[in-house]
Amino acid sequence: LRTVGDDGGAPSLSQQPILWRGMRNVLAPDAFLAAGGTELTPMSCPADLETAVAFSTSATALLFKVSAKTFMQRGASLAFLSCFPPGNELLYAPGTWLEPTGRTDHVSLPSGMSCTVVEVSPHVGG
Repeated sequence: LRTVGDDGGAPSLSQQPILWRGMRNVLAPDAFLAAGGTELTPMSCPADLETAVAFSTSATALLFKVSAKTFMQRGASLAFLSCFPPGNELLYAPGTWLEPTGRTDHVSLPSGMSCTVVEVSPHVGG
């Protein structure tokens, strides 16, 4: 079992990575912010914020800050086949439940883009 590490090597199980999911042309509906929702497809989450921002560049950008606090909330490492820096991307299975923590923010980036950031806690399997 591996988790994301700072050095791209074999990370420890005690690390709690912050991951990002960037989506373009999407707004977070009030129903999602209140109760959460599921991703119907595999969900790739890089640890690099700039990578997620690049995927979300649009007029209505949404970023999920994915806070995986236990190893049971972590996806599978894609370090061995990722086109991003080694060890910096996890994949979640279809049906992963995203539970909002109640923390949201609106951020203006140096590029002039503004986006909504919603912190979520992933729940894998049932």
